[in-house]
Amino acid sequence: MKIIIAEATSHETITNDQGQVLHCARALSPTSPKHIAFTEMLEKNALMHFVKVGQCLAYYLKNDNPIVFVTDWEEPVELFGLRLEENDKTTDYPDLGFAAFYTNWDDLSTAVALFAHEFSHIWLNWLGMDISLSKANKFHTSTSITDFYMAFSEGFAECLEIITKDLRGYKPKDGELWDYAFDGNALISARDLQLRYYAVKNNRFIYHTAVPYAEDFDTYANLHMAHITSTAFTPERIKNGSQILSSEGAVASIFYQIYAHDMFKNTYVDEGFYQAFGTIALDVDPTSNLLLKIMCAMTKIDLKKPSLMTDFIRAYGECFPGEKAELYNAFTRTTHFATVSSEARDLFGEIYRLGRRGATEIVVDKIKNVRNPLTVDLREQLLGGQLNLDGAVYDEIWITGDEKIPPTPWEPNVKVPYQFNVNTATAIDFMALEGVSLEMGERLVRIREEQQGFKMADDFWHIKRNL
Repeated sequence: MKIIIAEATSHETITNDQGQVLHCARALSPTSPKHIAFTEMLEKNALMHFVKVGQCLAYYLKNDNPIVFVTDWEEPVELFGLRLEENDKTTDYPDLGFAAFYTNWDDLSTAVALFAHEFSHIWLNWLGMDISLSKANKFHTSTSITDFYMAFSEGFAECLEIITKDLRGYKPKDGELWDYAFDGNALISARDLQLRYYAVKNNRFIYHTAVPYAEDFDTYANLHMAHITSTAFTPERIKNGSQILSSEGAVASIFYQIYAHDMFKNTYVDEGFYQAFGTIALDVDPTSNLLLKIMCAMTKIDLKKPSLMTDFIRAYGECFPGEKAELYNAFTRTTHFATVSSEARDLFGEIYRLGRRGATEIVVDKIKNVRNPLTVDLREQLLGGQLNLDGAVYDEIWITGDEKIPPTPWEPNVKVPYQFNVNTATAIDFMALEGVSLEMGERLVRIREEQQGFKMADDFWHIKRNL
């Protein structure tokens, strides 16, 4: 598989004679300083693991297009459609997905950190992921709830950011573990970077974060933005199953728990599996082994269906049956069974609530009762096919709020009507509807959970009118 390292020739798109919108880049000579520096970056920072997986996946999918990395971009991003200058020839690749990187040639740390993240979006595109199916129209952070598509794509990519750090032997810097909630380091960019690593590893995103003080905001748009970018990360209640699978931070934790388990990395399969990816088992390190198995499972599912996360877990278990029991264990342990059983989620939620009260003896007693008969029984039913991994996941019901929000924090004056799924909405989200106070929003949340999700839009509007 041909790999091309290129440089951007413009940050503006062009339209060719066929009406196709293209980005513009020029292939770098292998002897050029930029090509040498980028290649050394890949080799010195464990990034060749991801390059190899990308090459193997392209071979498996019989993808004849080159793999292109574009340097000198304004920000790290995955893009589609490229006009490439190479060897005095210009070629248009209207359907090509490529990864572009911000490259400060004196310090390539940003490109190193996000290389696998952006490249993974290209993998998912090859596999049929269509991110345009994402209906969420708000700025996404690791703490926010968006939708199944955005969460899956960004959650997987965020996990690869962490794997990159682990492979490089990352060690925290002095003060990095400190909670910078009350000084200049609390800016969302710094805070989100910290959460993406430590909170993902510690599975904090299965919980809702603290609700901002509504009285502090003069507009809904400002309250909304505070809700998804808050630097005061205080875990509160457990999310429902739909909210967990719509949270990129929670999805990243699921993938990371799979990666962190040595069995998944170190269990190799038959040689024919690796030959299908154009390689042999002896040339595949444990991390790449796991990523190839993950890619294999993803080829078995429809990435255009909202059930893609639980479909992936099922497909992996079917592809590698010897790992299925431990995989289901990792998934349900990470999610607290919230996608499987509303009863289990309520019990874990009660334990968490008791824990916040400091009721130690009661918590210990509850944990004993939940862990043994309930969780063991639920896992046996999952493995036996009597229960579904998404048995407690609610259907998507999207509505448009009356209030407008800024799609990004850096353009606060740009506002669009807020779209959200009523079955993943928080009380703050419900406040985007005219006449809904925080108290009413909390009542809507309680009603939804009591009846295990709104069944249809008319059901939701009827309940709202009668609050």
